[in-house]
Amino acid sequence: MSSTHREQLGLTQNAYAQLLGVTQAYVSMLERHRRPLSPKLTAKLSTLFAADPTKLPLNLLPQQCDDENLAHTLGRLGYPGFSHLQNAPLCNPAQLLLECLRKSNLDVRVAEGLPWLLSHFEQLDTLWLVSQAKQGNLQNRLGFLTALANEVTPRPHLQQLVGELEPARLAAEQTLSNQPMPKALRDSMREERTPLAAHWNLLTKLDPAMVSRSMKSRFQ
Repeated sequence: MSSTHREQLGLTQNAYAQLLGVTQAYVSMLERHRRPLSPKLTAKLSTLFAADPTKLPLNLLPQQCDDENLAHTLGRLGYPGFSHLQNAPLCNPAQLLLECLRKSNLDVRVAEGLPWLLSHFEQLDTLWLVSQAKQGNLQNRLGFLTALANEVTPRPHLQQLVGELEPARLAAEQTLSNQPMPKALRDSMREERTPLAAHWNLLTKLDPAMVSRSMKSRFQ
């Protein structure tokens, strides 16, 4: 856990320690990565920032998350398609988005929920999001999902994010949710993808109609 979260809140280490119910020395160790963020502190932060998860810390996990955990986290954040799945701690939606984009083989149902995530949380830390995406060569995936979300529900923050990602668009062809794709399937996907997916050099069948349906919970 870096000092970024505390600094974004404008707090000293002492004030942040009081907020978490720990000592200043413990906060110092957290920020120097000498102590992990415990489940108890994670739960405490979730409670404190439940009204605005975009204010939660941004801490990418060292290994890829499994699809079930990602689905539950999406449900915990309010995604209608997974409203029956909420058995996960609250996390920053920008972090969840990056965790999904980092996966080489992402469940299609989870991928369908990412445009909702981008549309629903207008206060996403886009500076962090774009920086992390560029470091991992994920800007095409992020750009496509953002543009797709904007096609379904146009919003100023989505248009701005697309504008930031457009100059960084990569020429290399990628997939959105199934990296080890056989050649025959790649050829088929290339023929069937939308112009938007082609623009972002992605092999995916995800389109506005699928995203619109995914935003409506069949459990309501």
